[in-house]
Amino acid sequence: ELEEQRHLSEMTLKSLPQPALLIDRATKKIILANASAQDLGFTPGVTCEGPLFAARAFARPEQARSFDDYITYYASIETRETPFAGRIWDVVLSQVAGGRVLFSAIDITDRKAAEDKLREAHAHLEKRVLERTAELNQANTVLRREIAYRKKAEDLLLAGREQYRALADNSPDMIARFDLELRFIYVNPALSA
Repeated sequence: ELEEQRHLSEMTLKSLPQPALLIDRATKKIILANASAQDLGFTPGVTCEGPLFAARAFARPEQARSFDDYITYYASIETRETPFAGRIWDVVLSQVAGGRVLFSAIDITDRKAAEDKLREAHAHLEKRVLERTAELNQANTVLRREIAYRKKAEDLLLAGREQYRALADNSPDMIARFDLELRFIYVNPALSA
């Protein structure tokens, strides 16, 4: 039953589309590498030790100088996004039974590019919102000035009409206004008396 379980685990590992390795922690050798991992240069039987492995195994060499450092490093960080082979990978390390380490990486390059584009689009949209808000504020200022100007003009016109009315009402001369059909529109008190 144990052999069957091991065989099933190996078949599952080999069928994963992303790079996956099974590593013996004691010997630091790759026990199993699926096709995607082999395409990236990880071969069964190779010892996972030193900066070369750290650089090849999706690690930053200055932070993972040995295999144990590498495991400690990846166990201690929240984000495991690491550049390797011109792509960006999300690295996952899991310790499994028998002193083995399961290493897998998911290519997140396209997702990161989409996130970057989305960030750029949001920044552009934010810039456009700020520009449009400034334009609207400027338009509001112009409209307020226009409203104030029209209000002042209406007040002056009303004052002028009131002055004309007071002058006409108090004039001893006869003053009248007619429409086009010669009907009286206005007659001052001197004319109506």
